[in-house]
Amino acid sequence: MEEEQIRYEIMPSGAIVQDCEKLPTGHPVAVTMSTTYGVSRTMEVLKELASQGYEVLPHIAARMIPDAETLENIHTQLEEYNISSVFIPGGDAETPAGPFESSYELIRKLHDDFSPSYDVGITGYPEGHEFITDAELRDSIRKKCQLSDYIVSHICFSPSKINEWCDSLSEAGITLPVFCCVPTAMPRAKLQHISKLIGVGKSSHSLSSNSKPEVSANDPLYRPTKLIKQLVATGQISGFHISTFNRLSATRQFHRTHIASESSIKLSSWPVSARLYLIVSAPHGWSRGLPRYYRRSSSHRSCGVEGLSLTIATTRRSVAPTLGELHSADASQNGIRDLLPARRCVWTSCLTV
Repeated sequence: MEEEQIRYEIMPSGAIVQDCEKLPTGHPVAVTMSTTYGVSRTMEVLKELASQGYEVLPHIAARMIPDAETLENIHTQLEEYNISSVFIPGGDAETPAGPFESSYELIRKLHDDFSPSYDVGITGYPEGHEFITDAELRDSIRKKCQLSDYIVSHICFSPSKINEWCDSLSEAGITLPVFCCVPTAMPRAKLQHISKLIGVGKSSHSLSSNSKPEVSANDPLYRPTKLIKQLVATGQISGFHISTFNRLSATRQFHRTHIASESSIKLSSWPVSARLYLIVSAPHGWSRGLPRYYRRSSSHRSCGVEGLSLTIATTRRSVAPTLGELHSADASQNGIRDLLPARRCVWTSCLTV
């Protein structure tokens, strides 16, 4: 699987920065924000990881932001550290710490006051939400999708349910890329407990050997390999947001044996007709010179030259209809080269497939 399709999520616990060296290299690292660790700890870990060269994708939990000044400070730090993408959930705080009761209110404020250059991700719920009606969820995602760049689904263990949910998004005219959140390899009993705590729906029953005959009681470890394969086969998923629950050694081992070595979850299995790849050699953050729809999902990789990175930006044409006319490599090159920041980027290639 290509690097830009997998992100690894961590919680900002005490020694997590040092432990991140155990993660598979070359993948964005998402840092959660929760009442357990607080806003400041998330920003500290963001700063430390970014200064070490990691591509960091921080969570900004709306209900944890106490005031507009704090939001402005967070935005300033995101820009300072060239953060290319953030994920904005409502958060797990029972009572809002400030004026933002929902992620929509914070995203609206962010856009109205700061015009962020980074992409914004929002939450989706394939199995619904314990405390929010389906109608409210539909209304919420319709409002937020106008101000957002991608969706990260809540954990769900049913590929058919996720597929149905993706279909419902398409029918509603919502064409944002979807990243599926899946848990890393871990003991089933532990995962069942966590699933209950974070509100995973009925699909979590599949973790039990009592409810699923093919689950062996002699193999207590859950691995998301089959789920990932099935979701890739649907052609509706743009990538995976893997929750490590800070089990970083186990995650690295899982990546080596079940992702990096699995030919069936390589990019060749994906619906390539729906993607355009723009490849340049440029400084980190170069994509800020492009319209937002040209950088729905971007990945920065080291290319061995100090200060430069090899960047692949991908987008779905359904999100950006103007790309429909860019059928040939020459047309793509001529159509996009002029949009690159002057004297900052060296054109390498553009491949339309």
